Amino acid sequence: MNEAIDRGAAWLKQAQKPNGTWGDRYSNQYDSGVAALGFLTLVKSGVGEADPAVQRSIRYFDDYRAFEKTYSTGVLSLAWEALKRGSTDRPRVEAAAKWLMEHRDPATKLWAYPDGDVDLSNTQYALLGLHAAWRMGVAIPQQYLFESLQAVVKRQQKESSFTYKDPNDVGTGSMTTAAIFAMRVGMAELKGFAPTRRCGSIGNRARRGRSTGSIATSGSTRTRPATRRPARCALGTITTSTASSARARSPGARSSGNILGIARGPSS
Repeated sequence: MNEAIDRGAAWLKQAQKPNGTWGDRYSNQYDSGVAALGFLTLVKSGVGEADPAVQRSIRYFDDYRAFEKTYSTGVLSLAWEALKRGSTDRPRVEAAAKWLMEHRDPATKLWAYPDGDVDLSNTQYALLGLHAAWRMGVAIPQQYLFESLQAVVKRQQKESSFTYKDPNDVGTGSMTTAAIFAMRVGMAELKGFAPTRRCGSIGNRARRGRSTGSIATSGSTRTRPATRRPARCALGTITTSTASSARARSPGARSSGNILGIARGPSS
């Protein structure tokens, strides 16, 4: 396997252009996306920062001032995180995360290119880019992430697969994998989280636990003591269970709350 990886990295080095890009099949419309993917692949294949090919990629994106597409911004964040240069790349990743958060579709809570309709592929790379930022210490609001994960699982088909764009299409393996990636991001980032708005049939109990009630007994009313329970909010195929409050959290501020689990929740 390592031999195959080395051959692939060697091919990428040979095919790379002097400016650090590889070009694409669409008249360079997605040049930065292909460049980011090649950059990430080289680094994850074990090609070091000092290698001329990686240096060309670094120089190309050092001069890259405007984030334009969801794919390229998400993948570039992954590449910067993979370089392990810490504070050198953190401001870039923070700016990329800000761009991704600002370009989420407000109605569906998912991502498009950003032009056109939202789809699960762009959404996957946006969430992975935000996850890379989170791993580098950038605070991503948990409520924001929760909303997108809810939107993802709502697109699950009856046979448990996921589609690229149209919920009425036949589900595919690639888009089901994209949804699983989104869930895994949630497992890492939604520790210690209770949603701040109504979720499914759970309602306000999801953020406050069980409230104090009253019981009528022979003309009088006595107060039943409140019972605090871990808030539980169903996400369709995902459930969270925690009594912690919602807030933006970065890796340095992780709680010891229960992790996001994959399980069928109660129907709404």
